[in-house]
Amino acid sequence: MNIEVKANEIIKKATELHASDIYILPNDDMYSVKFQSGENIGEAMLLGWEIAERLINFFKYSAGMAVSEKRRPQTGHIEWQLKDNVYFLRFSVVGDFKGNESLVIRIIYDATAGELGFFDETVISQIVDLSKQRGLVVFSGPTGSGKTSTIYEVARLFAIKDIVMTIEDPVEVRQNSFIQLQVNREAGMTYPNLIKLGLRHRPGVFIIGEIRDEETAAAAIQAALTGHLVLTTIHAQNPFGVIQRLRQLDASEIFIDQALNAVVYQRLVPTIDDSLKANVVIETAKSISLATKKYDWHKWQQGLFLALEEGEIDEYQYEKFKTG
Repeated sequence: MNIEVKANEIIKKATELHASDIYILPNDDMYSVKFQSGENIGEAMLLGWEIAERLINFFKYSAGMAVSEKRRPQTGHIEWQLKDNVYFLRFSVVGDFKGNESLVIRIIYDATAGELGFFDETVISQIVDLSKQRGLVVFSGPTGSGKTSTIYEVARLFAIKDIVMTIEDPVEVRQNSFIQLQVNREAGMTYPNLIKLGLRHRPGVFIIGEIRDEETAAAAIQAALTGHLVLTTIHAQNPFGVIQRLRQLDASEIFIDQALNAVVYQRLVPTIDDSLKANVVIETAKSISLATKKYDWHKWQQGLFLALEEGEIDEYQYEKFKTG
């Protein structure tokens, strides 16, 4: 079997589904190839052990990783061309205690590819209107919920008149009209350091890939307080959990109140026609400040119920997603 042909076949199938990730994972006597689209992971094919090992080695070699290294984690990246399309692929490979390797491939698409659909088509305009007030707009939701796609749709509208700078780990969507910086900790290019550097370029809009630690939280809030629009993500179970997470990261209550503009929470929901659409709830800083300890999902459920009534989703998906 020609391994390069097999590699192209797998990448082609994944991009046709607009999958975000490809998993090549060892089982007892076979390897499983799985694609992740949104929050769903499905098995695409099974590979024999020898073919899978050759395939992983081919990807490792193509991405400049050490083919002979089987246990130490490795990462790499490469541009992959399929006919007229070029995709940026990021690789992460690691061996288990037996030395059997697994490989994850992240596919990074151009900003115009596979634009996200919303149950409420006014979502982007609502976020843009709020964002005109500048400050911190935080997006939350599970991994693979389309947060970055939503952020980029909003930022592209501001890029007509403003300079947009992104700081990500890794860059997930390539957009030529933005200044895109990528975290490289080995070179000292951390989120906080890149934010400080970015301020010297005087962008109107910052996209900060994720607030993960105290330093990044402080830097993002400081950028918002100095008059920038800062679009970022944070892990939280619901919109009000964003505040709790910022507090856990030692952000000052006063600075949170001054900097925070709005919180956007979203998830991708499978539709009747087997596509994915985002259900989104937007909470302003004022509504969050009035929050109780338990989030009321009523506004979120309204969007889902309307999608159910209009025949876009079924009862199963409504019940599955009605509490976020």
